[in-house]
Amino acid sequence: MKLKKFLGVFALSAVLVCSLGGVVGCSNTEQLIRDSLTEEINQYKNVDESAIEEIDQAIPATQMEMLGLNSEELAKAILSGFDGTVDSVTVNGDKAEAIVTITSKSLSNMESELTDIISDAQDAPELKGKGLDDIYKWCGQKMMEYINNAPVETHEPITVEYVKNGNTWAPTAASTSEMQSVIFG
Repeated sequence: MKLKKFLGVFALSAVLVCSLGGVVGCSNTEQLIRDSLTEEINQYKNVDESAIEEIDQAIPATQMEMLGLNSEELAKAILSGFDGTVDSVTVNGDKAEAIVTITSKSLSNMESELTDIISDAQDAPELKGKGLDDIYKWCGQKMMEYINNAPVETHEPITVEYVKNGNTWAPTAASTSEMQSVIFG
């Protein structure tokens, strides 16, 4: 049961926070929003240090070690095939909308896959008589196999809504949540 609870927490942690930052507004708001979104997309696309740091922050090092996982390898696996485009940006007063198309791994079944991995671990002949450390590492390996083999799909375009607060444009919480859902499953 401990293993099941831990991997359930890990699955939730794997849904990384899409950190769409605020944009300071000035004369060309459309271009500022486009540039900000493109920069964020490129961080994931290029699996740069900030994308890896997000995984480091989302999943404690002790849990990664327990599963035999490396945050850089995990980030590369999750973000393999990732791409995105800002199709358009429209500003209307203190509100703006950006239409974004995202291509990412389909990880929507991760939770049920983890349940299957846990079930398989209980019956795996190679794990008979093994300790928890070996079982955790086996589960981590199976999780990585699932992530590495997950299909890449281009999602329907989504609308990222921005609101102006003072002199800063920021995406709404609902838009940030929708982006997270599209990017990570």
